[in-house]
Amino acid sequence: MTTLRLLLVVACLSLIGCSTTSSDPLAKMPPSVDVTGKWSGTYTWPYGVSPMTLILQQSGGDVTGELLTTGSVGETRQGGGPGRGTVSDDAVALTYASGSANLTVKEDRMTGVSSAGSYWNLLRQR
Repeated sequence: MTTLRLLLVVACLSLIGCSTTSSDPLAKMPPSVDVTGKWSGTYTWPYGVSPMTLILQQSGGDVTGELLTTGSVGETRQGGGPGRGTVSDDAVALTYASGSANLTVKEDRMTGVSSAGSYWNLLRQR
């Protein structure tokens, strides 16, 4: 009976330990990319295609920088200005004045979707 109780206690503690670990598999993944630099391209939204530029600085898994858009409507929609975020593996999560964007980096291309529903397509400028 004592052995059964001991096994039960160990099983309960194991389950508690499993329930407190992160459910996000990317949460602890180190960056596999460095997004530092200038990225230029476009964002596509219901009003057309507009130019944009990101100027980013990465330190470990943290990224800060500036989002630059052209045209008053685009600036209002995408919220040009300072931004910050995280990099995990090849995924970049940015937050800026009027929203956020989830992007993926493949070599010198960064693509993804913003919280405003626009599609971002950027190339690293060398």
